[in-house]
Amino acid sequence: MTQFTFGMTSFVAGLRWLGKHPAWLFLLLIPFLMAAGTFSVGIWGFFEFNASLYEYLLFARPEGPWQLALWFALKGVVGVAMFLFILGVSVVVAAVLASPIFDRVSLAVERDVLGAKANPTAAPFFSVRMAVDEFKKGLISVALPLSILLIPGVNILTPVATALVLGWNLYDYPFARRGLPLSERISMARKDAPALIGLGVWLIFPLAQVFLMPLAIVGATMIACERLRALDFEVDDK
Repeated sequence: MTQFTFGMTSFVAGLRWLGKHPAWLFLLLIPFLMAAGTFSVGIWGFFEFNASLYEYLLFARPEGPWQLALWFALKGVVGVAMFLFILGVSVVVAAVLASPIFDRVSLAVERDVLGAKANPTAAPFFSVRMAVDEFKKGLISVALPLSILLIPGVNILTPVATALVLGWNLYDYPFARRGLPLSERISMARKDAPALIGLGVWLIFPLAQVFLMPLAIVGATMIACERLRALDFEVDDK
């Protein structure tokens, strides 16, 4: 099984896990409500500012029929990329706000998957360290797809970059609980990038992502647990 396929199927495996643990599914209603709010703001932002963004991201409208046809095709591709980016940012914001809840759900999944090798503690509901880390992750998650979006021609890859950062935001919790610095956690994510893109594909479907993002924490943790198994991590007793 390729890593990309593993990432996609991990989302489905996560849904099965939630079906067996409905209490955690109920808790995820809180991130869902947060995502619904930020998602609505994202949709408003797209329709409010898309004309100005088109002017910046596209070259001047040509006159020739073939060049004009190409321009309209490129406008469509850039429009889709821009729409997914804006909605992706809204989901990232929701993920940052809901990080204490995601940490607890992630820990429950880790305990179920890794057993004795699971890290036994979650961060407090308010942690300065977690808040700073989540803020940094949020900035990276916005900056990476944004930098791609702003490069003409390359911006068609924006949905791939958005899928990657959405998957990474949810994947990171088991490594954060072990006290790893952000640089090392990013290194872990690079190794699992195809799997995270596979998971993130579920999260870039317009309109559906607001429902799917909270559920994806389980599949993301399952991907992280496979990385922890490969590295033979031990429990952090600090």
